Amino acid sequence: MKTNRIITMLAVAAAAMACNQAEIESPSALKANQFMASAPSTKVSMNADYSLYWEAGDQVSVFAPDGSNNLFTSEAETGAKSTVLNGPDAFVIDFSKTYYAIYPYSAENSIENGVITTTIPTVQTPVKGAFPVNFGVAVSEGQKINFSNVCGLFGFEITQEDIVSVTIKSKGAQEYLTGKV
Repeated sequence: MKTNRIITMLAVAAAAMACNQAEIESPSALKANQFMASAPSTKVSMNADYSLYWEAGDQVSVFAPDGSNNLFTSEAETGAKSTVLNGPDAFVIDFSKTYYAIYPYSAENSIENGVITTTIPTVQTPVKGAFPVNFGVAVSEGQKINFSNVCGLFGFEITQEDIVSVTIKSKGAQEYLTGKV
């Protein structure tokens, strides 16, 4: 329970930080089922300079005010700092309401009483020059939605060729690195 509160506080802090990010330019003609998403700080993909970007087809869970989990998909060309997220045709954004989102999408993602629940995979396979999915949350401002990181990220370099795996473990029994949060 303590871990869930910490994750919730991190999510709230991340959402607050998102509001301080520079405004992005949104297209003048977004449809009623679209959000303009900011350059993510939560992505799988990065350039050689470590800047992060959207890829075509990236999927996001957007929670409607009724709590339903809706699949939104990025229409960006790979390498874009911002993207239009397309939702279901029946989804209509009500500007008087607040929408919450989490990257990446999972049908299992949920929200209840302002608390988003997701599962961080126990096994994450690294790819050279990239990193496993890094979770992020967002809070809408009209049709703009700015993502912020809620899970840590670290990198390391393997300099010996005979290393075949790396395992990272938590320090104590109540310090979870993965699982339902």
